[in-house]
Amino acid sequence: MSDAIRRAEEFLSREQAFRLGELVTEAFHPKTKALSQTAAADLPAAIRLLQSVDDDIPPVMEKVFRQDSFRQLVDAFSEALNAGKRIYFTGCGATGRLSILLEAAWRSGIARLRARTQRAEMADRVYSVMAGGDFALIKSVEGYEDFPDFGRRQLRQMHVAPGDVVVAITEGGETPFVIGTAWEGLDAGAKVFFVYNNPTEVLRRHVQRSREVIEEPRIIKLDLATGPMAITGSTRMQATTAELLVVGGALEIALAHVSRVRCPRHPAADDYPRLFRELLEQLSSPQAVDALAAATVFEESIYRRGGLVTYAADSLLLDVLTDTTERSPTFMLPAFRKQGDNFSPRSWAFVKDPFRPTEETWRELLQREPRGLDWGREIYEELNAPAKLKAQPPKLDNAEIHKFMIGNEFDPSRTDAPDSALVAIAVAGETDHLTRTALERFGSHYKKTAAIVIGSGDVA
Repeated sequence: MSDAIRRAEEFLSREQAFRLGELVTEAFHPKTKALSQTAAADLPAAIRLLQSVDDDIPPVMEKVFRQDSFRQLVDAFSEALNAGKRIYFTGCGATGRLSILLEAAWRSGIARLRARTQRAEMADRVYSVMAGGDFALIKSVEGYEDFPDFGRRQLRQMHVAPGDVVVAITEGGETPFVIGTAWEGLDAGAKVFFVYNNPTEVLRRHVQRSREVIEEPRIIKLDLATGPMAITGSTRMQATTAELLVVGGALEIALAHVSRVRCPRHPAADDYPRLFRELLEQLSSPQAVDALAAATVFEESIYRRGGLVTYAADSLLLDVLTDTTERSPTFMLPAFRKQGDNFSPRSWAFVKDPFRPTEETWRELLQREPRGLDWGREIYEELNAPAKLKAQPPKLDNAEIHKFMIGNEFDPSRTDAPDSALVAIAVAGETDHLTRTALERFGSHYKKTAAIVIGSGDVA
């Protein structure tokens, strides 16, 4: 039997399990059905259309934050932290990047609280597990999300143990890798939560692997379904936003309990949906919409001339990188290109830290050393991986991660296009030093510079 025939038969034997057309997160949203036509005629109106889908989130969140499953999540985090145990967030694609963001936010927050808590070891209580390791923060690794044993292996490598907490996050509720981490956590004696964004009954009815998790009484479920995405299938939008709000909120509340740091403005569980609604109102104000439209026109005009955009950021670097790398699969744009790759097309958008060299930038970005994967053929053989992975194991280690030159090294490939721009992304309070360093010095190689300030100011 030829390899092509064998692979075709293998696909046909498995393809039924990956038919996802019944899932709400894969459906189109009626509000944005005419988005492209609206954008061509009235860009601010198109932005308001996109934002209007976010209005589906707060009513669902009000119910979720009152559920017993949310209180159990907060209690599990608090108990694990008090007992010196670990919390693991697992995911792939957008939820993997969310897991990395949650860990980085935790480590950054603990660094600021150390003087008061005197518990520096708490930084190592939260870990992210992304399909393909940290390399996949830049580009998803083909095939990894389709195998539950890959998820089991990666979580096991992180030494999950009894008393730990595993939060398996999958927008669709059906990703095999994430489901594998849920079962591995359960086998290890951890407390397991399964977080997803499709209606429970839809998953139970159409996806067997999801049904098995949902019907396991030892796994606590959080159904965050808010409806279809603003852009069909782009679950990094409303789905991941809801996940960040719920899981991040639970972690923040637990930290307040454990650290015994009392802040008069620290929100209670019931406050999060209200605060989120207020944020949406701010983002949809005429001033904010006009700023978003101006930024869109600025960037689109550069791409139309065959140019490239490079973002410079400091505290928002991980957020900007995550958004930028997610554009590649969503809009079929060229992915980030590694140093030494002169054959792949240059990515239309890239990210740079104007203050640090690349290896230091990766440490600052993640608030730790990168965790690449160094799996050889023997591991893929053990996992019964597809023949292609066994024959050519992908390079996913730290050396490969460092080839993505996101530091302040000069990169002529970003500036010698027909048009080029450096866009600084800053929050209020870091505008001066970011603008001075990124735009005045680092930006001198680019044909255009601009700045987007979040919190105050306008697009420059």
